[in-house]
Amino acid sequence: MSSHGSVLALSLIMSGAALIAGCQPADDEPATESAATQADDADKAEDVQVFEAGDHCYSFESDQSTEGLRLTVNEKGSVMGVHFGVIHDEENAYYAAFETTLTDGQISGTNPVKFNTETHVDGDHQFGEDNWVIMPEMAHLMNWPDKPLTTTECEGLETFVYGEAPEE
Repeated sequence: MSSHGSVLALSLIMSGAALIAGCQPADDEPATESAATQADDADKAEDVQVFEAGDHCYSFESDQSTEGLRLTVNEKGSVMGVHFGVIHDEENAYYAAFETTLTDGQISGTNPVKFNTETHVDGDHQFGEDNWVIMPEMAHLMNWPDKPLTTTECEGLETFVYGEAPEE
């Protein structure tokens, strides 16, 4: 992860009690939080996700595919990137490379993050939308939670996915 840029705190939207101006506890009531309220506050603190502005990379490898995800987050939480990979499904004799450009994402503290997409695969060109669950330690397409990409170094990601380029 980049150590440059400002830190963007991402928190899940949480409901809470609203304070009403002028309302105070009666003089004979203790003004302390209950144990349940303190436990809720501790849980909320664990829900906070932190992303630094900059590049964040993830990878995945299985018998069927090798994939990479490179995301760029700016100081305001806008995110864009590319999901790319090679499908090498020998059992079904299907092999293809794909690349999906992800645009117009906004990290708002809740998952999933919705992106506009442009995908190139097997000579086909498609436009659409994808929803991604994105966390500092992993990311996955909303409809494929069993196929998470895990955090990795950005340097060398393309080589990990595509292999070394042949020498000319």
